[in-house]
Amino acid sequence: MRKKIYLILMVFLFASSVCALTTDLKQKYPYTVLTDDYGILNGRDLDSKLDGVFPPTEFPSGKHFFLYWQCFPREQVRISLNDIGYSSFNLDENDAELTITVYTSSGAHLYGNRRNSAVSSSIKTLNEYQRIMRGQHYICLEGTYFFYKDSVTDGKKMRTYYWTFEKMKTMKGCVSYFLGKCHDKKIKVPA
Repeated sequence: MRKKIYLILMVFLFASSVCALTTDLKQKYPYTVLTDDYGILNGRDLDSKLDGVFPPTEFPSGKHFFLYWQCFPREQVRISLNDIGYSSFNLDENDAELTITVYTSSGAHLYGNRRNSAVSSSIKTLNEYQRIMRGQHYICLEGTYFFYKDSVTDGKKMRTYYWTFEKMKTMKGCVSYFLGKCHDKKIKVPA
């Protein structure tokens, strides 16, 4: 009997800790998370002031460049790395374009980097993304929304949303386009 009570208590505590976004956080940052967070995000993730940006005051429209989080099932997320065939800096190796695409039933979300990097550097970044995605059920992506584009493929209308990639977070950890912007460690933020 004691074991059953202990087990029930542990399941309850685990379940309550999985839901990272409290009602207070949802009220404080009503526009920051556009989907369910699946227990991955916390208050430090939502506080865009840590990145020097004001929190969103509206849903994405393309008029303002706020940071938004979206979380998706792992099987919907694809990463591609394409050698673009030339170097923008006259280096010995070509640049590569690293893109994260999320395919949903209503369309796609395309997260691109701010600029292309050398192929060897992009491969390292790709490996880091794959490492924190491996074995995960959900992937959260943060980015700045720009616009959407409608297209018709095989008679089916598809909408593609274009984002600038900022961060990726799973239960394993976080990676950011800018070094040190995952805010995993407590830092003192000026008021």
